[in-house]
Amino acid sequence: MIWHAPAGRFFAFQTQCNPNQDATCHRTAWWLGRDLNVVETLLLPAEDLLYQPEKLACFSCGCGCYTQENIYAVNGKIYVHASGFPLSYQRRGLYEVVQADNGTSTWRHVIRGRIEPPLAFSPSGCNVAFFKVSYFGDALQTQSLCN
Repeated sequence: MIWHAPAGRFFAFQTQCNPNQDATCHRTAWWLGRDLNVVETLLLPAEDLLYQPEKLACFSCGCGCYTQENIYAVNGKIYVHASGFPLSYQRRGLYEVVQADNGTSTWRHVIRGRIEPPLAFSPSGCNVAFFKVSYFGDALQTQSLCN
């Protein structure tokens, strides 16, 4: 559960998925008021960002042991950071949850690549700072999220 101070409410979400061979993950999320009453219910996108077919490199406890998901509520938007081995470089990064008018949602991949937690967002939600790991040199970077 995440406290979103500017909105004065909490964001709660199901943290786990049952592994599915079709790489889907059906999870519900809720915006809660200060008194923990449900203000809004939404479905997170069905695509499981952490899905990885099992392979020999994950033999000790399964690929799920090595992946990580961090969720951020920033200026009314929800971001999910997917990281960890064995996710491909193209799959890793920061995603925004985009809500459609019909109640469904999709992922928008806003930063690609190997960025490591924790992330820091500006109060406006327009900028994010992160540590990017690269073969060309590791560095602290910032990126604009607003158009």
